Amino acid sequence: MKDRLPNIVVGIAIVGFLLYKLTHSDYRFGDGNAYFYMADLMLHGKIPYKDFFLADPPVLVSLLAFFRMVFGNSILFYQFLPYIFEVLTAYLIYLLLNWLKNPLAFLAPFLYLFSFTILSTSDFFTGVQLTMLLFVLGLYFSETKRPVLAGVCFALSCLTKLYAVPLVAGYLGYEVFRTWKDLRTFHLSKDLIRIGLGIIGTGVLVLLPFFLFSPRGMLDYLIVHQLNRPSGLDKTVVFSFFLGKEWWILLVGLLGMRFVKASFFASFFLGALFLCLFKDLYYVYLAILMPFLVMGACSFVSWLLTQGENGKRFAGILGILFLCNIYFSLSSYFSDFTYRGHFSNAPEVGAYVKTLDDHPLYGSHEVAPLIALFSGKSLFHNLVDTNGQAFASGALRLKSVSEDAVSSGVYVIARITDRPELGITETGYESFFSKELFSQYCKPVKKFSSTSNESDNYIGIYWCRR
Repeated sequence: MKDRLPNIVVGIAIVGFLLYKLTHSDYRFGDGNAYFYMADLMLHGKIPYKDFFLADPPVLVSLLAFFRMVFGNSILFYQFLPYIFEVLTAYLIYLLLNWLKNPLAFLAPFLYLFSFTILSTSDFFTGVQLTMLLFVLGLYFSETKRPVLAGVCFALSCLTKLYAVPLVAGYLGYEVFRTWKDLRTFHLSKDLIRIGLGIIGTGVLVLLPFFLFSPRGMLDYLIVHQLNRPSGLDKTVVFSFFLGKEWWILLVGLLGMRFVKASFFASFFLGALFLCLFKDLYYVYLAILMPFLVMGACSFVSWLLTQGENGKRFAGILGILFLCNIYFSLSSYFSDFTYRGHFSNAPEVGAYVKTLDDHPLYGSHEVAPLIALFSGKSLFHNLVDTNGQAFASGALRLKSVSEDAVSSGVYVIARITDRPELGITETGYESFFSKELFSQYCKPVKKFSSTSNESDNYIGIYWCRR
């Protein structure tokens, strides 16, 4: 029974996480709706960078297109994918720590899955879940001496979301540095060469077809757009929120960095440095730190347990502090954050829009793509990702898009905040539609109550035509 206890603890953590998530799954606002529609476009022969704007490398939407082809069009199914990706990542962290002979490896899935960060970010399909699954899988393959597969996974991780690049660079950069014998001699191990070949081969196979179809579009969207993105949220607020929710794993995980592999620490360090320097920071990006902090925490507590009675007492104090942290963090998630971002009436909105005359839809990337899928209508000029950053960077032109929309005639769909008692009237469309043209040519058609439990209070449908 004692030998089976670690597997039982791992199983309980995974099953508990999945049961909660699956029984509380719902349609959500968010970037995922844009990705789902892009996948549908690809299945209909449209090509990213050529036929529609895509700010990321192509792996995520390509994989979604494959899933839609194999598993069908059940949109709610795709909301399950973040849960599955996170469970697989948690299990890989366990396998990796177990391979490295960490006696507390079996606690890693619980620490990871029931952290506030993973619980809250896995409610939304953002791409970070697949990115980290592929990266941690690359670590596992590298540590278990399967270098080509490691290279493939590292490449796919970076080609899912670009914020994986500093993680891979840190890990491989240290491994290269470790093989540098002196200033005159430089020798790469066979494993590093094979990892490199896996990365290069995968990168060429994935990117070349898209580049051949639209070299200018790929360069503009993947490089120029990223460099021109304006600053996003206040970093002090983002990091303070992270510290408030994850202070225990931050404290113990950072203390444990002394005991993890130096290449893991290098990866963590470059990832953290990137988050500090990147202008357009969101809380979801901080999830890239969690696998390292979990490994660090398990390593530190394992070391404490070898340090006699004083070490065990300190480990006990850390255990009590962990219970306090997880109580308040989970209370915050279950009482508040689990109810945020819901789009429960999306089928109802879609059914209504289906009855409207045959004009395309345009609007918020969090709303319009999902309603287009439910209603069977198209998005105007394949404008799927209408995040304000796309217009602010110059990748899309707000005035010209709005002019084209009112000239052709579109139904605009937006999350609207309309609270006159607070001095806020009908706002929520300005990031993707000219305010001047909206006030001139857009007339309200229908309102649906918002189920997001956030600042917006209804979903507005407007007919816009000059």
